[in-house]
Amino acid sequence: MNAAGRRSGWRPLLVVTAVLAAAGGAIGVMLQRGTPVRVLTRPGIGSAPASTQGGERMFVTRDSINLSARQLVMRSRGSVVIVHGLGEGDSLFARWNEALAASTQMNVIGLSLRGNGRSRGTEARDDPPEAYALDLAAAVQELKRRQPSGPVLFAVAYGGAGITAHYERVRAARELPAVDGIMVFDVAPDANARVPNGRPVTLYPQRLASLALLGKAGAPWFGHLEVAMQSGDGRELTTRWTHGHWHLASPALEPLLATHGTSRTPLLVLSPRERPAATAEAAQPTEVEWVRVVGTADPTLPTVQAAVSRWSAAYAADAFDPIPPRPTQTLDVLGRH
Repeated sequence: MNAAGRRSGWRPLLVVTAVLAAAGGAIGVMLQRGTPVRVLTRPGIGSAPASTQGGERMFVTRDSINLSARQLVMRSRGSVVIVHGLGEGDSLFARWNEALAASTQMNVIGLSLRGNGRSRGTEARDDPPEAYALDLAAAVQELKRRQPSGPVLFAVAYGGAGITAHYERVRAARELPAVDGIMVFDVAPDANARVPNGRPVTLYPQRLASLALLGKAGAPWFGHLEVAMQSGDGRELTTRWTHGHWHLASPALEPLLATHGTSRTPLLVLSPRERPAATAEAAQPTEVEWVRVVGTADPTLPTVQAAVSRWSAAYAADAFDPIPPRPTQTLDVLGRH
């Protein structure tokens, strides 16, 4: 082969190399963390004392993780499970359990997810996202096994919206037990909001957006990179959120509303905001009820309690002697048939 032929043979290789180098460089730029922003995701959760109302309840998972819960028992077959978000704790229930019990007349269970609050497990945010959905599904199945005629409702706010959206996606895909309804309290953080241990979260929005784009393009290989972090102190390690786990800590309602198109679980959304036009067009009125409240959607407020009472009345079951009859410790071993 002469010199001209050898040079022409190298040209396609050089072109491919240049294209790959450019693509790699572009991805490298996309994956830069970019300018960080301070994120105040949850208003004061963790600062309130643990509630003394109700009795202790323990759920034991198939992989022997003890999930701590506090149950406020009512004379009802129905159960309301308060769902918190990744990195949050069950002090959220200190003000909520009595208010929700009064407005729904159902048993209220504040369940701490694995690695969060008082529950055992690996360090929070280190478990695979599916683990939280499977734990919730097993708890729902156990509640329905104990009380077959009673409904099970979710009450969610803050990061619980992200966890619940993930639960609904996994549930629909894997045919896991469904809840009968979901109450969403759109409580926005205020200017003085703090994350559980008092330190703000640092978010890298450029990387977060880039990883979301790469995931949609079928390139999820960089999902282990951190998109947010919270610095530790002398007793605590730095907490880092990956792309998938950050969405389990997000208070955004949009992913949960989007999952409704396939799950069709009835939703009650209490929010100071207007209902997005897209959800109003896509869902039937009986599937999503959007109640606009003044100020905040805190479940302890009388206007919010009235809306919850009216909505949950459709799920009311006949009164009976509850399990347990007194607020003593209850043990549930999940995964039984």
